[in-house]
Amino acid sequence: MKKITNATFRQQSIIPPAEETPPIWFSGSATIPNGAEIPQELLDIQRQWKEKADAYGDVGTCVLGAGFLFRYRGRRYEMPPSTRCQGSISWEHCRDEIQRMLEAAGATDITYNWGRMD
Repeated sequence: MKKITNATFRQQSIIPPAEETPPIWFSGSATIPNGAEIPQELLDIQRQWKEKADAYGDVGTCVLGAGFLFRYRGRRYEMPPSTRCQGSISWEHCRDEIQRMLEAAGATDITYNWGRMD
C-alpha cells in the first residue's frame, strides 16, 4: 500500500500549496476574505496614499486592478489605491513614496501591479 504524505495529498487535491494562498486584499475596512484583520500601520499607509491621490485629482487613464502586492509579518497582502479617482496618474505620482513607506514599515517582496486600462 502506497503511503500518502501531505505533499502527495496536495498534489492530488485542489488545495493550493501555502505559497500560492491568495493574498489578503484590503481597501479601508473592506477585506477579502471578509473580516480579515489588517495591521493598523498598513491601513495608515493606504490612507495616506488615498489622501495624496485625492488631493492630486482625477488625472490619467481609467485603470482597474492596480496596487501593491507584498509580504508583511509572514502574510501576503494586496493593497489597491483606495481613492475616489479612476485615473491612474492620480495614485501613480506617489507610488515610489508609498513603496518606501511599506519598506520602512517592514514589508518585503513588494511588487506593483499596474492594472489594466478600462
